[in-house]
Amino acid sequence: MGTGCGARLARSTCTPGSCPGPTSTSLPKELRTGPRVLRAYRPDGSMNYEQNTLVPGDEDLEAALRRLLHDPDVSHVHVRTVLPQCFLYSVTIRSLIDHSAHQPRPGALI
Repeated sequence: MGTGCGARLARSTCTPGSCPGPTSTSLPKELRTGPRVLRAYRPDGSMNYEQNTLVPGDEDLEAALRRLLHDPDVSHVHVRTVLPQCFLYSVTIRSLIDHSAHQPRPGALI
């Protein structure tokens, strides 16, 4: 298998609207560690270049994701591989912040 962006995560067999969604507000163990590039995006969809972050080695991503998503100018973060910059998954502010009050939801991590 090559090192390019061709690898894909297994897709769910749920039909739209039939899956309850995540049961945890934390990242699964398999998705928690670097090295990764975190690309931050503003609510209007433009990239927030000042907030883009490199998470080195086997460091846990959650602290960096929390920091980014607490910034009011960051609405979501793309998690990518370091060298080819392949998209892996997105983390949104909805899972961390209640938009109406812009306060952390009780018990929400990510």
